[in-house]
Parts: sequence; C-alpha cells; structure tokens
Amino acid sequence: MGIWKSLVAMDREDRKDMVYRLGWRYYYFLKIITKAMFIDGYRLKISDIKVRSSSKREEIYNWLLNFFAKYDVDASREIRMEFVKRFAVVELFDDKFIIDTGYDISVPKNYVKVECCEEDNEWLPRDRREE
Repeated sequence: MGIWKSLVAMDREDRKDMVYRLGWRYYYFLKIITKAMFIDGYRLKISDIKVRSSSKREEIYNWLLNFFAKYDVDASREIRMEFVKRFAVVELFDDKFIIDTGYDISVPKNYVKVECCEEDNEWLPRDRREE
C-alpha cells in the first residue's frame, strides 16, 4: 500500500517508476496538485501534460478538469492552495483511487499536549556554546 500526497520526484528513473506504479492519470493528478500547493491560484493548462500522444494528453486534461469540477473548481481558471492539500492518491495492490480528507483536521485520539516550563525544559540551551 502506498499513499501519495504530493510529487516532488526530479530524477527520471523516479518519475518512470511513479508512472509505472500509478499510471498517467494519477501521476499528473499528483503533479498538478503539487504545483497548486506551491503556486496559489494555479491554472491548469493542457501544455502541463507532457505525454507524446495528443489524444492521451486531452484525455488526461479532461479527466483532471472533470475531477475538479466535481468540487465546483474550474481548474483552467484557478486552483487554490488550501483546496488541493486535502487530496491524496492511494495505491492498494493494483487499485488506485483518490481520497479526500476534507478541510477539517481533527485532533488525533492519542494527542497529548505537554506544557513547557522554562525552568524544567532541559532542551533549552544553557549557555551560548550549547546554542
């Protein structure tokens, strides 16, 4: 099982492995949401999809537009940074699908908050040399 939240693979072999494992659609989905995470107001263009076949390029482009349209987002005009952070691609054996975690981030059940006290904090440097 693999969960892919973004795509930052720069190596050619890594990209080939990602395409082999995920397929072109999910690879470009991750590529587009990764760009949108770093470029707020990102606009999806057909030239962003670099496949040799023009019919495959259009198929992936239309699939992406339709996916975002389900969430009332016109990807050719603007994809907001906050919006794309909610998605991940899950690879489970031969199945691939996109999960939507939503905007609400709940506190985990095992969350423990430890208050810090200045005098008890052994992690603070004691002098300039420790810094």
